[in-house]
Amino acid sequence: MKHIRLLRNPARFAIFRKNTQFLLIIIGVLVGIVSGVAAVLLARSLEFTLAFLHDYRHMWWAFLLPGAGAMLSSLFLEKVMNEGAGHGVPEVIYSVFRRGGLLRFRSCYSRL
Repeated sequence: MKHIRLLRNPARFAIFRKNTQFLLIIIGVLVGIVSGVAAVLLARSLEFTLAFLHDYRHMWWAFLLPGAGAMLSSLFLEKVMNEGAGHGVPEVIYSVFRRGGLLRFRSCYSRL
């Protein structure tokens, strides 16, 4: 219950109420940092996968690997995460319209 009392203290977050642009700048910086780290991780993981699979590109069955990856991704979304395939734009529109823009964490994580 201590954390609830901290959030109810009006003087604690008074700087954000006086200047909303400051809050937007801080949120923008955090989103930029997290997006940059995610982009670097994606690039590194693609480089690692390319180096790992480089020896297999001359095999006769190598053309099946992208299809197998797509099939595993589809099975993961449908069976493990209980989400449908797609990019999620209708879900975002629905959440903005019905739930004030709140998305389920599971749907954000599953799209990675």
